[in-house]
Amino acid sequence: TELSQTKLIRVSTKSQNTISLVTYPNPAANEIRVTIPANWQRKKMVYEVISMNGQAVMRSESASSSQTEALNVTNLAPGVYFVRVNCEGQTAQQKIIKQ
Repeated sequence: TELSQTKLIRVSTKSQNTISLVTYPNPAANEIRVTIPANWQRKKMVYEVISMNGQAVMRSESASSSQTEALNVTNLAPGVYFVRVNCEGQTAQQKIIKQ
């Protein structure tokens, strides 16, 4: 047997490239507003609402997104969901509560 060198790996709890969404109001009754990072504006976006069991219950696309988009959640059953936004291979998500 042969042993290799010891390597140092640093794991940080803070990522320098953290992408975050802002969703409001939360909890929501009829509509959720999703604010995306400024550098995602005017790009193609895919908005998804994901149930707790991992199924996409709602999906919408925007060819040129503004900073804040409104999603109608009136038809969703009350519960906990995730709003997931994809932009050019990057993904961000936020937990929401539907009343």
